[in-house]
Amino acid sequence: MGKRRLIIQFIKNYPLVALILIAIIHFIAGWYMFEDKITNIYDMFDEWFFSIIFIYIGFIAFIINLKIKLKKLLKSTNETIE
Repeated sequence: MGKRRLIIQFIKNYPLVALILIAIIHFIAGWYMFEDKITNIYDMFDEWFFSIIFIYIGFIAFIINLKIKLKKLLKSTNETIE
């Protein structure tokens, strides 16, 4: 299994953990690159902008994860009833 597939499986199975890891990496990278300096990039795209995007991505991944689990549950329930 390739690394990309493992990452996708991890995000599908654990969206909240993946979101927290991405947020930590984002915070560390931002602190390492910019420290206390304010640049034009941070004026245009504030750190909160990216954080909100990551929150939405995590929420969408959570909904997709629930949808997949519910489909599997309904499929197994229908097979059991028949």
